Amino acid sequence: MQFKKNKVVVNSFHYDLVKPESKVKNDLNVTMNRMNITHSNGELDKGEEGHYFEMKVPFEIVPQDSGIKATGQVSQLIQTIDYYGEANELDGGSLEEMTRPLIEKIEELVYAITEVTLDEPVRLTFRPNR
Repeated sequence: MQFKKNKVVVNSFHYDLVKPESKVKNDLNVTMNRMNITHSNGELDKGEEGHYFEMKVPFEIVPQDSGIKATGQVSQLIQTIDYYGEANELDGGSLEEMTRPLIEKIEELVYAITEVTLDEPVRLTFRPNR
């Protein structure tokens, strides 16, 4: 499946130091909602090329023995090309391909902030549940 993707937006990001023995948490909740898009001239986009979806990933992460907790939300607007179905009808491979940039942004944010604050970055590697 082909997509037109807008940039990934970091809606919120928060980082805290926690005890290294804190309970591990990897909560990433992907939501996908069909969107109606209005152009700057006020005209409604009819979605003739395919439907628009807003992907959101709120997250709360406490990596094992890391001493950090990261929470926040990232999102991205995607247009599916020649797809006119609903979000829940998409196959797992397409969903994985659509959400991967959002997951990578979370991995990048955690790496960057811990590299600066701890002098030793925390590297996350999320894999899809199958």
